[in-house]
Amino acid sequence: MKTLSSKDLAAIDDMIRSGRQSQARLTLNKISPSDLKRSDFARFANLLSRTGLYQKGLRLLNPYVRQPRLRDGATPEDRLEYAYLLIKVGALSEARSILTELNPATHPDSLLYTTFALTPEWRYEETIPLLRNYLVHIGSDRPYQALIAKVNLAAALVFCRHDKEAAELLSQAKAAAAGLNAGFLLGSLHELSAQLALAQENFTAADVALNEASRLLQTAVTAEHLYAQKWRLVLEFLKSPRPDEMADELNKLRTTALAKREWEVARDLDFQLLKRLNMDETFAYLYCGSPTEIFRRRLELSYPACPLPADAYAWSGEPRAIAADSYDVQLGTDSRGREIVERGQTPHRLWLLLCRDFYRPQSLAQISAWLYPGELYHPVHTPVKVHQTVSRLRKQLEQARVPIHIAGFGGTLCIEFKKPCALVKNWRLDSQRSTRTELEAEPVLTRFSGNRFQARDLAVALDISLSSAIRRINQLVDNGKLIREGSGKKTAYRVKSAA
Repeated sequence: MKTLSSKDLAAIDDMIRSGRQSQARLTLNKISPSDLKRSDFARFANLLSRTGLYQKGLRLLNPYVRQPRLRDGATPEDRLEYAYLLIKVGALSEARSILTELNPATHPDSLLYTTFALTPEWRYEETIPLLRNYLVHIGSDRPYQALIAKVNLAAALVFCRHDKEAAELLSQAKAAAAGLNAGFLLGSLHELSAQLALAQENFTAADVALNEASRLLQTAVTAEHLYAQKWRLVLEFLKSPRPDEMADELNKLRTTALAKREWEVARDLDFQLLKRLNMDETFAYLYCGSPTEIFRRRLELSYPACPLPADAYAWSGEPRAIAADSYDVQLGTDSRGREIVERGQTPHRLWLLLCRDFYRPQSLAQISAWLYPGELYHPVHTPVKVHQTVSRLRKQLEQARVPIHIAGFGGTLCIEFKKPCALVKNWRLDSQRSTRTELEAEPVLTRFSGNRFQARDLAVALDISLSSAIRRINQLVDNGKLIREGSGKKTAYRVKSAA
């Protein structure tokens, strides 16, 4: 294939802007790096990211951004687009570290991209000054990009309940969207106006805004049309004299959202149900299944009458699901206390990670960052490494006949329940990256606190080999957690007192 010109890349850009995503993907998939001028790599990566070809973009730029011998060849534009691709695959922390190295004065998109790396963690308040700064930097030179930033800023203001400023910005942005004939973004702005009106319990204004949003988004094949449906249903639910009868409709949409992989729609529908129905179990499911502290604080402030769940929460796939079997994920044991995964090793830590969020699957990049802190994402090696751990976990769970499946799709992993069972986790530990030694120590220190025991007692209690029991005991002795008493066959151990 001949070297592509800027005109060829502009033609692909036009395909994307006009909605011909499939055609653009087919064209981009046929292009190899040898068909491009080096100066066009960043632009090509941008086209790949906009059509969902994230791994191809990462493979293109990784050697220049990450390999020392080629790092001098990475332009700021390369690093900017590489960071954006990392965000799309879920490597948020690594992306932010790259973006902070770029100068907003010369590359203002670094500010916008940073907000994209914050919102998946519900850090909307932090995006507000970044978006304001971005609008200052781009001025009037890029009106469409400015409008995108205003939509995102309005969303953050609505979420953080800066109502007056949100209303003013929404009015300005709607006028700008109409002037640019940006119907899709105008629909999104009307949807945000509906959200603001609902938060203020102004149901008439919400109804008007949702009518406009539905009209503008009715032909959209993206999630925004589903969002408009959600808010329409929420409006009817909040207005209804019989909210319990409307709950079934919200749950049907919840099922649809999960089938379409719109995880946050499902999460928010559970959140909305609590506004009019006393559902402590739904509150507990939402609280324990949403591991971000910002979201949990929002729940507490919104529903102060709901009791916080017990530290140990039994996840059974859905709120109020009845479970037959029980497994302690933190300890890696079954209901009889027998170890079913190799405690503290990467398969066990992966299982803990997959039980943090009940709604959203974990991306391979997120999993890698959690299991191997400090390692940079590699588009080839990282997925292979994670999948090797997945295979080990699947094998251990199958051997123990745990009725769950580790499902993978679209570069993400999640737990699927073959039949209801209780996966017991301690939600207070969701944010902790416990080491192998710490995880192995917990059942020993808990089970034998106040009692003397021998290595064979530990082996029997956890259903592990004697050599594994001795290894764990030696680590705990070295770390000062256990005290060794006696010698030879009479050697025994006891947990060291906290005092």
